[in-house]
Amino acid sequence: MSSWVLAIWERGVLVRRVKRLETLFARWQSLYEMVKRSNQELIAENRRCGQQIVELETQHNELIKALQHYEDAEKAIDPNAKCPGCGHRKGHLTSLFVNEEFRVVNNCEVCGMTFVSAIPVAGEERARTAFQPMPPKQGA
Repeated sequence: MSSWVLAIWERGVLVRRVKRLETLFARWQSLYEMVKRSNQELIAENRRCGQQIVELETQHNELIKALQHYEDAEKAIDPNAKCPGCGHRKGHLTSLFVNEEFRVVNNCEVCGMTFVSAIPVAGEERARTAFQPMPPKQGA
């Protein structure tokens, strides 16, 4: 082939390659704009989800606090708590004031041991109404 034909052929190849690159570049630009748009939408959606999560966590914490208050108000001391002396669970409760503080005392009916198993957690007023102090012994 002559150099003139090669030059024309190379120009044709070059033109086709440039056109192909231009079409690819246009496609790339449209894809980039689409990704950029969807990225902004995703960022906005992510922010909305973050706000919802913060609101749900706040509600969750409020519910947990309310549940803890409810559980504290409903707790009671088990009269049949396990005795540290003999291990039996047969007993009854009595009350005691120690250092100006109200205590509920467990009494084991098997070995006779007395022990403080827990402090009333429902509040002192409820504990006083639930467990009245023992009357003084006669003749003491």
